Amino acid sequence: MTTEKDLGPELEAWSRTRHPWTPDELVGLGAELAEALESEKDWDGFAGENWLAVFEGDVILVYVHASYPLVVVKESVAARVQEVAPSSVPIIVIPDSAEPVLRCDPEILKLAFPEDAASFEEAIGYGEFNPAAFSMGDLYFRTV
Repeated sequence: MTTEKDLGPELEAWSRTRHPWTPDELVGLGAELAEALESEKDWDGFAGENWLAVFEGDVILVYVHASYPLVVVKESVAARVQEVAPSSVPIIVIPDSAEPVLRCDPEILKLAFPEDAASFEEAIGYGEFNPAAFSMGDLYFRTV
């Protein structure tokens, strides 16, 4: 059984202290992480994607926020990512990226991702996003 995780405390702290970073910094870290994990990376900045993904096959191992330094990583590769990522980049370790084991207060989600606040309200209202049980994939697609 996969352990559940409340993202609230970490997202709230991140949202209050974050600062922008450049696409070069994002792509540089993504390349380092992909190399360290012997994986691939994908990010379409021209399409306005908000997350760079590092993946192996069809499994995303690491998500890196495009606008602000933040890494969300599967527990299974967290130690290696923590060795590679700069100490100034917050890292959130999650038990699984595909299973709905994450939860977060909707107000903190809106604080952390203000550009997507209306989307969260609508998705929660229509039952398309459950803040009490979601996957990182769900969060990715809601904020991409």
